[in-house]
Amino acid sequence: MVYKVQDTSKVKDLFEGWEETIIYSALDNIMGEIYTDTSPDTKADSAMLWLGEFILFAGKPSEELVGYRPEGYKSNFSIFIAKHDENEQLWHSAIEKVYGSRAKRITRYATKKEPHVFDIELLIRTADSLPEGYSFALMDEALYNECKKLEWGKDFVSQYPSWEKYKENAVGVMCINNGEIVAGMSTFSHFKGGIELELATREDHRRKGLAKAVSAKMLLECQKRGLYPSWDAANIASITMAKFFGYQFDCEYPAYEISNY
Repeated sequence: MVYKVQDTSKVKDLFEGWEETIIYSALDNIMGEIYTDTSPDTKADSAMLWLGEFILFAGKPSEELVGYRPEGYKSNFSIFIAKHDENEQLWHSAIEKVYGSRAKRITRYATKKEPHVFDIELLIRTADSLPEGYSFALMDEALYNECKKLEWGKDFVSQYPSWEKYKENAVGVMCINNGEIVAGMSTFSHFKGGIELELATREDHRRKGLAKAVSAKMLLECQKRGLYPSWDAANIASITMAKFFGYQFDCEYPAYEISNY
């Protein structure tokens, strides 16, 4: 039996020491949901955290949690991540057993959570490198509605069901060309004092420096608002760019992409 956790203090110890901002969001009841296979009236020894396509596991490995899908989950794929401790390999075995060939092992890259590493002059110069014909625009209601239609950039706003929710908690910078969004960096999720970044460029506008320029503009906006911009990298190109801006590499870690099921 799987239960939705109402009192996050019952699972807090399971996630202790894991510096992942979506954990902060869920434990503080800001966004995301946590599930356990332990009765609600007892302290949990296993937990699954769900926020967007990310599903995190901690505690004693549980095939029941690995195979569970929260009500309303509609993503075509998920990213499964187990806490990096003595149970990690057992979680991996459970994931591979439950999903078989649908579980593709990948590597992601974490950065250290350090708020005072940014060179403002570098950010300004990089933002000013935006090529001719392109411009920046802060996320507004019209751009929010456009983002909801973008397959390649849907995660710019996917965790915010309304413009009001986004406006209250998030920030984004879009790159515009000929009246269309072609790149951007936005808020994937938020937590106390900061946001998790989401970066994407439309395929036909890649390799023009748009991602680096829009990232710099977004980091400047976060500095202006007093928000810490957390950057978790999905690939080598992303972690390389993060390091360019001053982020310090923390570690690489295994994860699984789970295909449509």
